[in-house]
Amino acid sequence: MIIDKQEPESILIIQGVLALHGEQNAETTYEWCYNGTVVLAQAEGYSNNSGYSRPVPTAAVIAGHKTTGKQQLSLKWRMANAASGRPCSFINPDGHQHVQLRQSTSTIVVMEVL
Repeated sequence: MIIDKQEPESILIIQGVLALHGEQNAETTYEWCYNGTVVLAQAEGYSNNSGYSRPVPTAAVIAGHKTTGKQQLSLKWRMANAASGRPCSFINPDGHQHVQLRQSTSTIVVMEVL
């Protein structure tokens, strides 16, 4: 996502929850990236529960970046031991993935604070 940072001395606070469905069996690290640089990593471990959905909370504080204007903010994942794969089968699942589900959404809020 592109954010428009207004003040050079401000910090960015990120809070949110990812809606995931269809687990894989692995250890995953989620990485928040600011203009292509990893600024925070969060680990999550789980066992295979392929028929279930799960919320994954995330939060980050990004400080010390003085550049203002349009900035790139992204969230990516990395599997343990350089394994291939992904942490889930679907992001934002709906009734197509499981008959009892309604549309799920991931929510990420970014606040700029002085």
